[in-house]
Amino acid sequence: MTLTAALVAQASARSGLLAALSFPLLVPLFLAGVHGAKAALGVGNAAGGWAAGVGDLQVLFSYAVIAVTASLMLFDFVWTD
Repeated sequence: MTLTAALVAQASARSGLLAALSFPLLVPLFLAGVHGAKAALGVGNAAGGWAAGVGDLQVLFSYAVIAVTASLMLFDFVWTD
């Protein structure tokens, strides 16, 4: 989120740009978090266990890896401009 804000700070039209860039980035994270919380609480999961939440954990881990990788790749661009 901070990297997105730094990219938007360089733009001339800042008003809706942060929301427009952040919404598609945060929706999959929010959905995986909600579904993972439901799986952890056992809501709608008759069998129980971790099997229902493994996919959500993979999404959250992938999101973290992509965010760190994008931050490392874009840091020089944001820092110098």
